[in-house]
Amino acid sequence: MIDRKILLSVVLLAFFAGCDAGDKIQETIDNVKSDYLDEEVASVVDNSDAVLANNNISIDDQIEAMLVLHNDARRDVNITRNLVWSDRIALDAQSYADTLANSGAFEHDPKNHEGYDNGAYGENLYAAYPSKPSLATATKAWIDEKQYYTVGLIGDDSTCVENQLCGHYTQIVWESTSEVGCAISKYTTGSYKDGYVIVCKYQTPGNYVGERPY
Repeated sequence: MIDRKILLSVVLLAFFAGCDAGDKIQETIDNVKSDYLDEEVASVVDNSDAVLANNNISIDDQIEAMLVLHNDARRDVNITRNLVWSDRIALDAQSYADTLANSGAFEHDPKNHEGYDNGAYGENLYAAYPSKPSLATATKAWIDEKQYYTVGLIGDDSTCVENQLCGHYTQIVWESTSEVGCAISKYTTGSYKDGYVIVCKYQTPGNYVGERPY
């Protein structure tokens, strides 16, 4: 059993819709890239002197930071298609985040492949205890898997360092993926009680065995 005080991640897709990114928002994003603490993330919103606790960062700012991190990671490997936010996908992500939080589980959604009206999804999961994580925190953790990944076919053991995770990263940089929707929910029971789970769902899904992400 993994200690619930340790940040948890599992493979196979963050939280809400974007806003305009000015210089102040870019400062926030730069801070998140360099230091993604759960307890406090520097966020400059309407006032350049305002430094807000993580829980007070607006939904729009969280989404903007998450999307910038995703799309920077994609541009780093020469993918020109940017991911965009989807409210309809976010609703499905919220439904499953609530399911996990109310059951105490931490596992991928069995409905991802065929059970949703919107179609199949890829999925990234992230859990934290006891602090509430931001969408950017989860995204940064997933992107950090790049260091363990060598470009190749999904399912080939040589593409990911042994005993490391790479699938969150490869979903983020899956070239044909175009939309993402995320949600967060607080555990009410189980080993992770009072912790948080983030669910991001991606469409079209990635991580197909035998294919390359880009």
